[in-house]
Amino acid sequence: MRKWILLLLIFIGGVINAQERTHHVEKGETLYSISRTYGVTIERLIESNPFLSEGLKEGQDLVIPASDVSRTRPSLPTIDTTRFDYHTVQAGETIYSLTREWGITYERLLELNPELSEGLKVNQKLKLPKGTLDETVGDVPAVKEGFIQHNVRRGETVYSLTKSIHWPAAELYEANPNLLEEGLKAGTMVWIPDNAVSRLYTKRDSLLGIEQVAIVDTTPNDSTEVEEEEDEPVSKYMVVRTGRDEDLTDLMEKYNVTFDELTRLNPELVGGTVQPNRNIIVPRPKADTASSPLLESLEGLDGMQLLSGQKIHIAVALPLYLEENDSLAMRYNMGEALPQVYSRSRFAFDFYSGLKLAIDTLLGYGLDVEIDIYDTRNDQVRVREIAREIRENKPDVVIGPLYSQNAETLARELEDTWIVSPLSRTINNSNTPKLVQAVTPMREEHLALAKWVNDSAKDANIIFVRRINDAEKVNIQHFMQYLEASETRTLSTLEMGEDLFSRSMVRNKMAAGRRDVFVILDSDPVLLTSFINSIASLNDSSATVLCTSRLLGNKTIEIEKLNKVDLYISDVEYVDYSSPNTNSFIARYREDMGTEPPRFAYHGYDVGMYFLPLFTLNKTYETDLWGGNQGIMKIHRFTQNDESVMVNSGVFLLHLENFRWTRIY
Repeated sequence: MRKWILLLLIFIGGVINAQERTHHVEKGETLYSISRTYGVTIERLIESNPFLSEGLKEGQDLVIPASDVSRTRPSLPTIDTTRFDYHTVQAGETIYSLTREWGITYERLLELNPELSEGLKVNQKLKLPKGTLDETVGDVPAVKEGFIQHNVRRGETVYSLTKSIHWPAAELYEANPNLLEEGLKAGTMVWIPDNAVSRLYTKRDSLLGIEQVAIVDTTPNDSTEVEEEEDEPVSKYMVVRTGRDEDLTDLMEKYNVTFDELTRLNPELVGGTVQPNRNIIVPRPKADTASSPLLESLEGLDGMQLLSGQKIHIAVALPLYLEENDSLAMRYNMGEALPQVYSRSRFAFDFYSGLKLAIDTLLGYGLDVEIDIYDTRNDQVRVREIAREIRENKPDVVIGPLYSQNAETLARELEDTWIVSPLSRTINNSNTPKLVQAVTPMREEHLALAKWVNDSAKDANIIFVRRINDAEKVNIQHFMQYLEASETRTLSTLEMGEDLFSRSMVRNKMAAGRRDVFVILDSDPVLLTSFINSIASLNDSSATVLCTSRLLGNKTIEIEKLNKVDLYISDVEYVDYSSPNTNSFIARYREDMGTEPPRFAYHGYDVGMYFLPLFTLNKTYETDLWGGNQGIMKIHRFTQNDESVMVNSGVFLLHLENFRWTRIY
């Protein structure tokens, strides 16, 4: 009898052990990751382990609910080399760099590797379409006598590359004919002369793990100090893009070049056919040779001296509502009203006041500025009327309109004129490459936050805070493409549906013994307020929050709660009041206007001080020569994207410390 009882107890114990088990919490694990491992909801875990209401901690032993033990981890994928290629992820690689290298879309890569939705991991094996790795090498010869291969880096241009290696652009195109059709693309290989530089070394850029090339002097003592470049004459050639209906005669007249020289530089033109939107090589006008080096950087008052004797003709198209403001001025002069500006024109007048101060500054350096003023009235019909006048007057550049629809309309009407829209962040200029969005687009803010993650949170627990909609999903996918591969980083999402966030929802996403970083790309005020209130109530200094500048426009968040959070934001505006340039601008504005400079006056000043010298000293409008500078409030740092559109990537990263924003970079 005792024997049977003993056997029964052993049997019951075995069943219990088979149905219930414990889990020892390791560093970096979250309730989310544990729930996925065992196929149990977070609610069930908390129900079985009440102490989890105070948060997950490293070293805890959790009871796993018995009914869910049957759920196990998914099995590892099998390797099929007959149908697929495979790549093992290396440290520092990003999804973006890999898709560019392989010529594959992110969507296709994600389809083959669904686990990428949880981030790129070091030593992760990625499945690729068969032949992808072969196509990466292509038909490019492994050896070319007298040349070495250079891997093009993100942000490099033909101008920056040829100047850094002291080599004319024309010879670069001769050695790499495909550049004339395809342009310079990050991740591709180009031939450069092996004697162009002493030695190349790669320096890991903190931005998204992209490598950059620098020149190193090879001296007898094997010094590794960066060589100081000597001033060098600008190449006598330049690369331009053909227009829609141009023929050989047009090109010969436009660039003052003979048929023989034009076809010698561009053998593909011998047949007489000029393809639209193609890069060709032409002689550089002599007038450009002396002024082009300045465009590497528009900073420095000494450089501005080169503006003396130069001339620029600009058009300014803003919603000034002149009739309404004239009426208000008349009433004021008659003693019937206080001095005021028509409310709908306030932003435009503030911007113009800063632009005017920039023009006055440039006049002081000898620049001759001709200005045409147009009142758009924020009216599409009026914008089309203005376009006809601008076309007849032929300015070098148009500043304005302020609003995206008006700017896009004007660009379609004036497709051969450079137009700088100074304030809109929602412009679609993919089909109008001469329409420039002066304010940095939101996606560049996302990249600045990704840069911070790569620099400072390589192995953190990253939680994306989002609403449940497709737009936010796309933003997160784009962000993730720029995260460097990591060995231990974890990724998850915290989603807001019909219910607001709670302390427990936030805490359940936090990892044991690991830095938690919450990333918010969403600008929804309800989401932002709910999340900040929840995380501030935790009083947990280990949690970091990354947001875009949209956070600052939220009127429902209390500054006291923001100050309780380790908060970083990306922003396109930052004024350093300790800077002499800032103080000088403020003093001059007070003197001229009798008041403190408003926000958009800073924008107007920075736009004028960047774009007017740029278009004055770059009459052929070569995009390779667009430099970068930091103004009083904003950064202008333009590069050309894959659609041949100039994009401003100038972003500040700010950290909130004791109710003050500190600039990180």
